[in-house]
Amino acid sequence: IFSNYEQAVQYLESREEMPVIKASGLAAGKGVILPETLKEAIDALGQIMKQRLFGAAGET
Repeated sequence: IFSNYEQAVQYLESREEMPVIKASGLAAGKGVILPETLKEAIDALGQIMKQRLFGAAGET
C-alpha cells in the first residue's frame, strides 16, 4: 500500500510483472485496474492518486 505517488511509481518500475492496482478504500466496485504495460500502470496511479478518480478511496 502506497500513499506516496513517486514511491508507488518506483515500485512499479522495479517489477517485471504488472501488479493489480486497487484503490484501498471504497470505490463503488470500480477501484481495480488491470494494466498490461508499465505506462498503463503509471497512468492508473496518476488517475487514482493525483486526479482522485475514486475520491478518498485513492489516498492509499
